[in-house]
Parts: sequence; structure tokens; C-alpha cells
Amino acid sequence: MLRLAEPGSDLTEAVRHCFDLAAEPPLRTVLFSDSPAHHTLLLLLHHIAGDGASTTPLARDLATAYTARVAGRAPAFTPLAGQYVDHAARLQQLLGTPAAPTPLAEAQLAHWREALAGLPDQLELPTDRPGRPSPPRRATPCRSPWTRPRTRRCAGWPGRTVRRSS
Repeated sequence: MLRLAEPGSDLTEAVRHCFDLAAEPPLRTVLFSDSPAHHTLLLLLHHIAGDGASTTPLARDLATAYTARVAGRAPAFTPLAGQYVDHAARLQQLLGTPAAPTPLAEAQLAHWREALAGLPDQLELPTDRPGRPSPPRRATPCRSPWTRPRTRRCAGWPGRTVRRSS
């Protein structure tokens, strides 16, 4: 959701916003207007929601959209090469399932089990606020053909996490 900055708001102060991930999305957009001809768009992204690999295409798409709108036309975006579902299907083909992992998945699991053996479950690192106790997990398996309507129905169940069960 785009927020309009109050007149006189400080951009420097806005970039120091601390996200409360339990109460708000990890992306904040604020439009600052210094005059009718000068605007600054702030996109503040929590590190949990983006990295260099994801912010680069975001910046490219914003530049494409801005350039097109300044020229008075709609942006022409390059169609995506694939969707997330395609990526997930490829990974399942490559790694198998938890019940039937491929040799590659077995080798990777063995590597990480050995590399992480003996390490604590949680590192005691300094934090800026106390952590919350973990809520109980309440996943709801959807055991039918995986279709968009089915996903929407499952996602609509209150308090549920949608995951695919094989």
C-alpha cells in the first residue's frame, strides 16, 4: 500500500522505520512530494523479504515503468520465463520428495547433517527486543489435485498454513 508522506516529513527518519513483522508487511512504500514537480518514492524492504537477487529485478521493473509513464505510455514488461510453480516442479523432479528423495537430495542432506552436527539449535545473538515464544504449528494438508481454486479454498481457512502433501 502506498502511503503519502505528511508535508514536512523527513525522508531520513522514514528510512529508519523498524518493521513489526507480526503486524505489517515487510515492504513499506512512501511518496514524498517536495513540490508539484519533485517527488521521491521510498521503497523500504525488510531484509527477510528481499536480497540482491530480488531487488535487482524490482528496481529494473520500476525504472521501466517510470520511463514509460514519463513518455506517456504504459510499460511493456518482458514476460516471465516461468512461474514459481514451474520452479517448484523442477526442484521436486531434481530432489524427489521427503518419502522418496533422489540420490542428489540424499547427498545434500548427508553433507548438511555432517556440517551442522553438534551445533546448537539456536545461536544466542544480541537482539534489539526479546523474542516471542513460537506459536504451535497448525498446518492443514490439502490432499487433492493441486489447482488454483483448491489453493484459494485452503488459504481461506483461518489460522491455517497451506502446504502441499504428496
